[in-house]
Amino acid sequence: MFLRKFFILVSILALVLFSAGCDDEDNPVENHEHHFDAEGIFFESSGIVLAEIFQGSTTDTLYAEAGELSSHIEVMFYDKDKNELEPPTDEDKSFSWEIADTNIVTLWQHEGEEGSFEFHLNGKTAGTTTAEFFILHGSHSDFRSGEITIKVQ
Repeated sequence: MFLRKFFILVSILALVLFSAGCDDEDNPVENHEHHFDAEGIFFESSGIVLAEIFQGSTTDTLYAEAGELSSHIEVMFYDKDKNELEPPTDEDKSFSWEIADTNIVTLWQHEGEEGSFEFHLNGKTAGTTTAEFFILHGSHSDFRSGEITIKVQ
């Protein structure tokens, strides 16, 4: 009987210690650098704003031509007060995206610049799709834009 109570007590103690030790603040493997606090994203080419998404919503559309690569598009961000933010420069933060239909459009980046905050739209065929953009920090997302329409003509 004593051995059974001892085993239960040790099991409970181990569970409590494990739960307390799994806090992100105490995890020595977790990267604790500051997360990038953006509330919006905008896309510009040659200093002209093409489209923006703020707090997950937009009425804007990005455009591309079928069979062509767009001009260079730079990615910038907004803070909570819609002040302009430069993209993060930390090596562990990168730019990523998800396109609903890659038969219509893809995003293309120069070799060696993958994950940077600039791209070209590669129009595949006429049609409309949506895309969502991310700032990746290790294996998770620090920022998620919300969807924007992309129209290929």
